[in-house]
Amino acid sequence: MTNVSQWKDELKELMLASIQVHEARIRNVKINLSVEDAEFSDQLKKQPSKSKKKITIQISGIIAFLNEPFEHFEYLFFSPLSIA
Repeated sequence: MTNVSQWKDELKELMLASIQVHEARIRNVKINLSVEDAEFSDQLKKQPSKSKKKITIQISGIIAFLNEPFEHFEYLFFSPLSIA
């Protein structure tokens, strides 16, 4: 997939559908995704920096039984060719 925006929208839809099917305890689910470049370097081995894509996933909603807010963050790293 060449369009990052299209990829993000599809991933959000798939995650939302999965949460709605498998996690009935959470309602009013919202998902935010952001994609940014991240550089890594191994200072001990004096190797050059490596560039990857950092995907930040934020899931928020309301825990139905308690009526309290729920928030979860995940960070995933992909090589640049995986999504761009």
